[in-house]
Amino acid sequence: MYVHAGTLVCISKSLSIRNVIMNINKLIIPAIVTGLFMTAGMASAQTVVQYGDVHVFVTPVTTALAPGTGVTVATVQFTGLATGATVTSLPIAIGATGSGSVSNLTNCRLVNTTGVALTGSINPVSGSNTFVFNSPLNVPVGSGSVALYMRCDIASNTPSGTVFLASAGTVPFAPGMQVNFNSAPSVPAGSTDVAIANIMLDASHSTVPVSVTAIPVSIGFGSGAQAGNLSNCRIRQAIVNGLYMSNPLNPSGGSQTFSLSSPLILSSGTSATLSLACDVSASTPVGGTFSLAITPSAFSATNASSGASITPTASIGFGPNGLPASTNGTVIVTSVDSAGEDTTGEPTTPGVPNTGLGGGASMTLGMLLLTALLALSGAMLLRRAE
Repeated sequence: MYVHAGTLVCISKSLSIRNVIMNINKLIIPAIVTGLFMTAGMASAQTVVQYGDVHVFVTPVTTALAPGTGVTVATVQFTGLATGATVTSLPIAIGATGSGSVSNLTNCRLVNTTGVALTGSINPVSGSNTFVFNSPLNVPVGSGSVALYMRCDIASNTPSGTVFLASAGTVPFAPGMQVNFNSAPSVPAGSTDVAIANIMLDASHSTVPVSVTAIPVSIGFGSGAQAGNLSNCRIRQAIVNGLYMSNPLNPSGGSQTFSLSSPLILSSGTSATLSLACDVSASTPVGGTFSLAITPSAFSATNASSGASITPTASIGFGPNGLPASTNGTVIVTSVDSAGEDTTGEPTTPGVPNTGLGGGASMTLGMLLLTALLALSGAMLLRRAE
């Protein structure tokens, strides 16, 4: 408890959690944050709530608070798990019990750890109040979390025993699209329609549908490989071979723009994985390299509903194959498939180490494992029989 100007102000703290159901297909993630009440002598544990791939940590202040300006009443911490996110606002419902009222709080805002305001100031009302970030808040992955403070002015005439309550509503993400790029580790010379890279377009955190019309890729050649060694390059679906989305082109080096035959529409909360597939000349020298890179901001993307321009960003965290997100890679050319098997689209999987077994790698390895287990079981039975 604190006595200020003859007024005893007792601000307390407690916790309130509401159940949250997240629909992965929606672009709004429900973020129910702890309620905070303020009273002397009561302390609540930190609340951790997960919404998809974002953790929200809310830690109410554990000591009594005196009236004053810029008083920290709670901390909010966002931590991205797999991909991170970008949020535009944080709605917080504020209430009061006891003899006081929400009007005893003014000039509330969210600030960073250095005290810089990230939102405008509001005089809260009883009910929902939205703190809009001055610029979208980027939530990075893992240990690179973002910590914020909710600070308010507490009136000097706030009655003793007043309890302020706060709980967050839904946390909307910003319109946008993240792009991830994984190149194949190697491809055999002589391959046709082989995926040399996968491109993931991620609108799972966008509040609007995204339309993509062109994908630029920078292609370079090294270690003896030349422009003529790659031909018939085009964008296609990663899962369904033969479902082409752009006309073929023969890359000459540098930036190559693959214009899609029709716009690719990503609904809010969805993603798509595409492949860059090419023919690799049988005359390509073994050890030759193809250097691939993308610049996400150069992708042609718009709000599919309004036509407003959208600037894609690079993915953070991990790609769909479990490897760290990337925007570039190098493909090494190996010898022609000596078995004469069909290498169409299957000698390697972009972003996955090449086993040299092509598309049958999983089945072959599985059979080897089964054989080993049977042999081990037989040996154990023979030993028991002895």
